[in-house]
Amino acid sequence: MRQRRIYNHQSAEGALSDNSILGRSCTAALSGSTTKVLLRAISAGVEVPTSPFHATVHSVFVRAFNFSVGSGTLVTVLSYEQQNLPRAFRVETPGGFDFRSRIRVGQQVVCDCGVALFAGGDLEIDLTTAQRWYVDVGALHCDLRDAGAYQAWLAAVSELFTAPRTHRLPAMLAGTGTTPSLERTDVARLLARRGRHATKALSAATSQRDAHRALRAASRLVGLGPGLTPSGDDLLVGFLAGLWSSAGRDRQRLAFLDQFGGGLSRLADGTGEVSRAYIASAICGHFSERLALLAGAIARGAQAPELRAVTQAALEVGATSGADGVLGLLAGLAAWSPRPDVALTALLPQGWRCAGL
Repeated sequence: MRQRRIYNHQSAEGALSDNSILGRSCTAALSGSTTKVLLRAISAGVEVPTSPFHATVHSVFVRAFNFSVGSGTLVTVLSYEQQNLPRAFRVETPGGFDFRSRIRVGQQVVCDCGVALFAGGDLEIDLTTAQRWYVDVGALHCDLRDAGAYQAWLAAVSELFTAPRTHRLPAMLAGTGTTPSLERTDVARLLARRGRHATKALSAATSQRDAHRALRAASRLVGLGPGLTPSGDDLLVGFLAGLWSSAGRDRQRLAFLDQFGGGLSRLADGTGEVSRAYIASAICGHFSERLALLAGAIARGAQAPELRAVTQAALEVGATSGADGVLGLLAGLAAWSPRPDVALTALLPQGWRCAGL
């Protein structure tokens, strides 16, 4: 039986140049290229295509772009300083590089022999140089009965609400008096209140391993909020990270995850493509690097300096996506704790309880 490891992104066996995946011999193709810009991939998530593919550029940003493969599978390409994702390639980019100046929405992409070519463009991406990146949070077996893990969990909760405001608090807190910057509209307050009630219901149903009730609660979170990844979706992804991190080999918990994941996959049709891709990965137990690092630090009872650093790194993702994801992770870890009601009370600040939770 192969030993399960949390991170396996530096081994030679995981390189995309391996014969079993995108192909090994691309020297001829590269040497004969007349492209003006060649980027080389650094890492590749566990869900990226592993055979030649045709794709269409879906969306483009300064430091990232998405392309759609086959029946609609969304894959991301990120500049080197971004975190690893299950369905993403990270590539080396020169200073000041802007993807928007090189590719456009709707552009066709062909990957043959491990090199992605963009129709009518001057960009090529060599994917054969990527090292496979994989995270298995299911191997963490996080148990809040362990004193060290519980103290680390409490420290992450404290960091979420008291850290220097280099990040924004979860959007789910709008209307509690703890997030003035998020309380500018009645819509924000109403959406957040709906999300808080749904989160409480989701946690309660999960603690009892009642997948039907959990899905009813999740249906009120899917697509909740604005943006490419609404706050409700971010919270659900984090919540699943917490469940996968604490399920271990418990058959009842794994059965819940299977049933809940199946239903959530159908519910996710109600949100946008980008967010739906993150939810699909989460259902399979695959998460972003920063969220996984935080889950791992809590599971082994990391000391305060490390815990603080990994929590802050996870919180800094996006406007509120990181904070909503961390909130979900902490709630998910608490759901199967010995006293989920006590843990949830520790997680929810006074403002939540005053708001009717």
